[in-house]
This record gives sequence, structure tokens and C-alpha cells, in this order.
Amino acid sequence: LVCFVFSAGMLFSQTSYRFNNYSINEGLSQSVVTCILQDNSNALWVGTQEGLNRFDGKTFDIYNSDNTEGIESENIRYSAKTADGNIWFGTTNGLVKYDFKKETFKTIHFQKNIPLQIENISIDIEGNLWLSSLTSGLLRLNHQTEKITSYSHLLPSNKVLTLHCEKNGDIFVATEDKGLFHCNVKNKVAR
Repeated sequence: LVCFVFSAGMLFSQTSYRFNNYSINEGLSQSVVTCILQDNSNALWVGTQEGLNRFDGKTFDIYNSDNTEGIESENIRYSAKTADGNIWFGTTNGLVKYDFKKETFKTIHFQKNIPLQIENISIDIEGNLWLSSLTSGLLRLNHQTEKITSYSHLLPSNKVLTLHCEKNGDIFVATEDKGLFHCNVKNKVAR
């Protein structure tokens, strides 16, 4: 009897939700969404294989290499937001920074003339961005200098799928072909 009363109360206390579907017909650049992130003004940034889409709740603004200075690749793979409100997008050709205050885009490369395909981004306790790449391995972007440094020498594989920064500074890295690694960056050790 107690279980029945408890479960009946939960059924009646549930809130109903309404879902809207957005596609190309509503202004989205492509229906395959790769990432979603909310900025400090509550707009949604939607990454697709055909560019960035900023949604204000009513309309989509589309940003790509054809119409926006600072974006060099339409294929958006991942997004992350730093404490300063800036948004970072991993693409198939570099890391794109959206400066929230200036409302400008800038693509950052690791090495000139070598495409940098970013699969994942994680932010450490110091605000640095750690990047996983299937072509360039484990990388770190210094948030102050905006320079990218390779940490691939810590791993037996350059095919890094994903990563996660812990509060203590350690990083867990998953590779495509060699498994999972626990990296202590300060001691330059991975196991």
C-alpha cells in the first residue's frame, strides 16, 4: 500500500515537457548536429558539418568559412566554454576561438599547412585547453599565449579520441588503438 501511494504521488507530480524539432526547414545549416553549447547571453551554439549555428530562441544565424572571417572549416567537431565566456570549437582544420566580448572568430593552428582535426576539448584547472586529435595526438593550448604544445610523447599513439581533465591536474586519455591512459602532466608520465 505504501509503495502504491508513493508511486501514484510521483506520477501526478511529474512535469510535462514540450519539445520542438529544428532542422534545415527552420534555418539550421544541417540536420546532423555534432555539439551544442549555451553562451553567456543564453544563446545556443549548434555545431554541424556545415558550420556553426547561433540560435537566439527564434532564429538561426549561420557562420562558416564562406561568410565569416576567422573560420576556416565548416566541420565543427566539439565545443567548450572557458570561464571568461569565450567559446572554443574543435574543427577538422584547427581550433576556432569565439571571443564573446568582441564577437569575433579566430582559427588557431598547431603547425602551418598541416590540418589539425580536433575530436575533443577539456579544460584544466588553470584554464588551459587540452585537445585530442586523431592526427596530432595529445595537445595543450595555453590560454594566455594561445600557443599549442604537443604532449604526444607521453603516449604510444597519436590517435587520441577523447580526454578528460581531473581537478588534480591529471588527464585521462583514450586512444583509438592503444587503450586508455592516465597522464600525470607535471611528472610527464602516462600509464
